[in-house]
Amino acid sequence: MAADRVFALVREPDARVPVLTVTEAGGARRVLFDPGTVPGDGHHAIDWYVPSPDGRHVACAVSASGSENGSIHVIDADSGALRESIPPTTRFAFLSRLEDGRSFVYHRYPEQHLLDSRSHHLSADPAQDAVVLARGLNPHIELTPRDRPFLVVPPHGEWMLAIVWTSATCTPAPCTRPRGTGR
Repeated sequence: MAADRVFALVREPDARVPVLTVTEAGGARRVLFDPGTVPGDGHHAIDWYVPSPDGRHVACAVSASGSENGSIHVIDADSGALRESIPPTTRFAFLSRLEDGRSFVYHRYPEQHLLDSRSHHLSADPAQDAVVLARGLNPHIELTPRDRPFLVVPPHGEWMLAIVWTSATCTPAPCTRPRGTGR
């Protein structure tokens, strides 16, 4: 739920994959995004979705043929139009919205033992997204090749929370940093 809208994945009995729907305040439900319309080989599925706090946009990860190697698609909730797409480097991705409704941080895992978390603003070139968490970026946050960090941005807060799962022990180790700092 975001603002006065309810977002949900709905799978009709004869459908191969669920579609993303939005239900407006008056109760009218419509399909917002059908992953079956994404061009390419195989079927596409929505791995997860996160609406903006104001309900104007929805970011969702779309992967092909069950790969979990998703592209992040940002959908306009009014029109259903694709606003932008971040290329498929978001395997095992995680996304946390910033309160401005036009920005988010996302985790990338483009290849084995290479990962980072970046900050993205709508309409900006994803290749220019700022790295906010990565191995070697901050000497006070040690990340081993087996660690899996995820950034969480609590509502109304001034901090980002990095939850680092160590693959060997499956133990979370929290780290924090102010939102506006580069490191």
